Amino acid sequence: MCWTSGRVVKLGLVLSCLLSTTGRAGAQTPAPGASPPPTAAQASSPPTTVTSLTVVAPKSGEPSYTQALDFIQSHGAPARSGQLARWRDPVCPITMGLSPQVDAWVSRWIVARAARVGAAIPKRGGCRPNIEIVFTSDPQGVLDFVAKKRDAYLGYHYVAQTKAFSTVTRPVEARYLTATRSVAGGESFDIASGSSPSASSFVGDGSLDIAGGSSPSGCAGSSFTRCISSHFVNVLIVVDGKALNGRKVAPVADYIAMLALSQARSLEGCGALPSILDLLSSKCGDRSAPDAWTGGDTAYLRGLYSANLEDVMWLEKDTIADRMVKNLAPTTAASK
Repeated sequence: MCWTSGRVVKLGLVLSCLLSTTGRAGAQTPAPGASPPPTAAQASSPPTTVTSLTVVAPKSGEPSYTQALDFIQSHGAPARSGQLARWRDPVCPITMGLSPQVDAWVSRWIVARAARVGAAIPKRGGCRPNIEIVFTSDPQGVLDFVAKKRDAYLGYHYVAQTKAFSTVTRPVEARYLTATRSVAGGESFDIASGSSPSASSFVGDGSLDIAGGSSPSGCAGSSFTRCISSHFVNVLIVVDGKALNGRKVAPVADYIAMLALSQARSLEGCGALPSILDLLSSKCGDRSAPDAWTGGDTAYLRGLYSANLEDVMWLEKDTIADRMVKNLAPTTAASK
């Protein structure tokens, strides 16, 4: 048995056990030309060159403030609090379903990307996974399992919404468990009352009460701050290995990294500023999809991870857009 009735276990362990009895993404291996996993020495710092990636040149002229706001609009989904969310804790990805070497490479790649944009990364000595990346030939089976055993990891939803939150509609699915924090230090997980069939679900070192769901109160009367912020507690990313068979691993890893570090409102945006999230979009027409993070992706995440996320939403977006325009100089390399 993969688990014992009534026993609280980590989501990563549950999913790893599930993969041992269901379909791994056996066909999803590096396509010809894909970059090999880095050595230990290479993984100690963010990669600077990868042979399989194509650097996308930025458009001439500095991007406009309006373009930056449009980018934020499609790439920034508000959490339950109404605020944009980011990581407070060090990101700690665990990848499963590929070969051990490629699993480890994808995890290291995400940590390297996180370091580039200012997200916290683990110190030496290991970490407890809070990002689970599952490559599988049965993505619907994985989400059905999570919905039955650990539905808090599907994100904030009510019982009537469980079916929609656990239905696979894209080759790569991401689900976000978030928490709301007040300036006074109060914090609660964003879990709807009655959203889980079980009594508790494991996060980090303790269990969280599924029956809960109250959120810290902010402050009233200010046009500039809400006195609360949102952050990720866990991100679950399920990848359909069959749908992505034959694709290079590096662009897919960058796509996953973008989803691991931010929650997008839409994955079909394809706006004026290109994004790695255009990789699997059906609305880009004849425009070539980027093979790596674009300048817009990097600038957005650097803005997100440096902005004051206690500000009201319009001010959050304004701050991030300003920083995007400043960071996206005409000479900026798209994959910087």
